[in-house]
Amino acid sequence: ISPVNVEGVSADTGTLTVSVNGTPGGSQAGTLGGAFTFSSVSLSPGANTVTVEIEDVAGNTSSAEFVATLDQTDPDVPVITGVADDTGSCL
Repeated sequence: ISPVNVEGVSADTGTLTVSVNGTPGGSQAGTLGGAFTFSSVSLSPGANTVTVEIEDVAGNTSSAEFVATLDQTDPDVPVITGVADDTGSCL
């Protein structure tokens, strides 16, 4: 399902940025130990590398990433192998 929410806990105080496959998707302030949510982050079909980076006031950065896969492949078509009448006779 796309878009998705990216949630976590900030390890420091600074500016948090989320990106998907290297494309920035938004920024917000982060506080030490504070929860964050980036809402409506769009994914592309297939594997997506989602990165959240924090930059502190001194310009130091740290990041975490994970891979989220958006599978839009239709399931295989079911195969009907026969039909049986449960009364014992067929018309």
